[in-house]
Amino acid sequence: FLRHIERCKNILHLIDITEENLFENYSKVRKELFKYSKKLTKKSEIIVFNKIDMISDTERDKKINIFNKKIKKKIYKISALKNEGINYIKKKIIEYVYR
Repeated sequence: FLRHIERCKNILHLIDITEENLFENYSKVRKELFKYSKKLTKKSEIIVFNKIDMISDTERDKKINIFNKKIKKKIYKISALKNEGINYIKKKIIEYVYR
């Protein structure tokens, strides 16, 4: 599986915002990428929190703030179920590809 990622220009992390520890889940994936190849951790990342419709705005903002204190990267929010943020993230992904 990770061999295919080597050919990718960017890595998209799709994270379920209803999970308890977003940073821990993100870190687990980053560690696996690092163990496979340090080059993978150098690739451009797109971080997307999904299922924003499943929690309150207050809880969502709190979780994002906690995550942002540890990871200083742009975070995108979507609800695939309600089609919120989907067109925006598609545009952003295209921008990342053509950088």
